[in-house]
Amino acid sequence: YLAAREAVSDQECRLGRLRQELVADALATMLSVRTAEALLDAGGKNLVDIRSALERVELQQKAGRAAPVERLRLEARHQEVLETIESWRQARTMGLAHLGALMNLASPPAGIACDDLPAPASDGEETAEVLVERAFQERPDLAGAGHQVWRAERSERAQARAGKPVLALVAGVNRYGDRDDSRHLGTGFVGVDLSWSLADGGQRQGRHQQARAGLEAAKSRLDQLKTGVAEQIRRSLAALQTARSRLERTKAGLAAAEEAHRIEAMKYEQGRGTITDLLDAEAALFAARAQDIKAANDLTAAHIALLLAEGDERLVP
Repeated sequence: YLAAREAVSDQECRLGRLRQELVADALATMLSVRTAEALLDAGGKNLVDIRSALERVELQQKAGRAAPVERLRLEARHQEVLETIESWRQARTMGLAHLGALMNLASPPAGIACDDLPAPASDGEETAEVLVERAFQERPDLAGAGHQVWRAERSERAQARAGKPVLALVAGVNRYGDRDDSRHLGTGFVGVDLSWSLADGGQRQGRHQQARAGLEAAKSRLDQLKTGVAEQIRRSLAALQTARSRLERTKAGLAAAEEAHRIEAMKYEQGRGTITDLLDAEAALFAARAQDIKAANDLTAAHIALLLAEGDERLVP
């Protein structure tokens, strides 16, 4: 019975960790799809900007203040953005296909709704030591490794006791005659039984050594797993902090790119700027929008990776 319970416990620990990894993979895939969709929106905005620039060039041409090459350069830029948008569309399709495979769907989903992804903590985040200690308490794979150590210790103790003398107290009572008759006879005895296996060809010692080796191996696996978990948490926490700093920089870069684009568009419309400056501002704004989207979703992805490293209960379906 105990062996069956232990086998069930090991299986539950393994399945618990597999569920967490599956949920984290699904969340990361949903995030990649959401990133592709946001980039598609950004690409659409850039196309609108380019079309506006094309309209301004047409007005400049009618006024004789723009050369035909300016329109050609804008059209080339328009084609470049379309190709980039197509690559993001393919990334979205591949992400949806992977998500459908994870969920064992007959066909990939048409889209996702993932507005409730775990939000990263903004301030006062816990230290790596606190997160490591929590992981040691919550991660199912660590719990399973701990169970293996406990069983190995129990087996080693049992084998260590196997070669020692066994002292047993025995007692018995015998009665003769009619129980209701006062003349019935009764006898009793009390004794001590001492048993000790003096020689078994070294089998007992071999089993004890094997049990001890099993215990050392189980402890080593647990220590290695704990070391790996601690390292994984520290890396994930560092990645989260880096992603948060990157997001702050990209937001500042996006604001600067938007202002630079506004100025260059106004200068070109007034005849004080060149098409080269306007195209550069368009490209910079496009890149800044993409970087801001990726940085925001990279922050969420880093947070999901940290939750997986912790074995957080939010990753249990």
